[in-house]
Amino acid sequence: MMKPQQNLPAWAVTHKDFDGGEAGLSLAPHLPQAALETTLTLPIAQRVFVVDDDPLVRASLCAILKEWPVEAFADATSFLREGNGRCGDCLIVDIQMPQMSGIELQHVLNTRGVIIPVIVLSGYADVPLAVEAMKAGAFEFIQKPFDAKTLQASVGRALAWAQAQRLRHEKKEAALGLLERLTDRERDVFNYLTDGYANKVVAYQLGISPRTVEVHRARILEKLDASCLADLVRIAQDAELRGTSQTQQTKI
Repeated sequence: MMKPQQNLPAWAVTHKDFDGGEAGLSLAPHLPQAALETTLTLPIAQRVFVVDDDPLVRASLCAILKEWPVEAFADATSFLREGNGRCGDCLIVDIQMPQMSGIELQHVLNTRGVIIPVIVLSGYADVPLAVEAMKAGAFEFIQKPFDAKTLQASVGRALAWAQAQRLRHEKKEAALGLLERLTDRERDVFNYLTDGYANKVVAYQLGISPRTVEVHRARILEKLDASCLADLVRIAQDAELRGTSQTQQTKI
């Protein structure tokens, strides 16, 4: 089995295949370790999309990935028209295709705001191409010919990451929905409290009395079905609102 080119840049992290050899180039060293594990139980609803202009490669990929629902396309345009990729899925794309390349497809998905891990396949261990794919947001870069188990492991990691992103998005939407129950003033108090400020500091920053802060705090807990400040902090974390009070201070 062919190995990827040596002397790779610092961001390139190779992973091991099941035979102990190096196979594949990971472009996602920044991802949480939990998202890179392949031991997660993945929902059947997750799909793998394959985009490659070679019919033999498409057939081979579908056979290798038969444990997941797979949809194959002959070109990027067909995928964009019919694929309906969503958060939680995975995309495998050949880097060199007529009309639209794999990297160009990544740019289109980025423009559309589609959050989907992209595994890029290439017949060449080309560092500049790998760098370009990474900048476009590729999850992993795998050189052809590839080992079946290596690709399966890569797809497992991608789907685990995609599932984590989907759950994060759902938690964020749920938290933001809860915060819509608050008035503007209650939201201000919530932001300061969840950023760790004491009642007296919140009162000073908002120009109200500490007693009023306490009243707002009690109402916030009730409206958000929370029992303590720790619950409010978790809601703020899920909504990804940490540090919001710093922005408020610049406006006061």
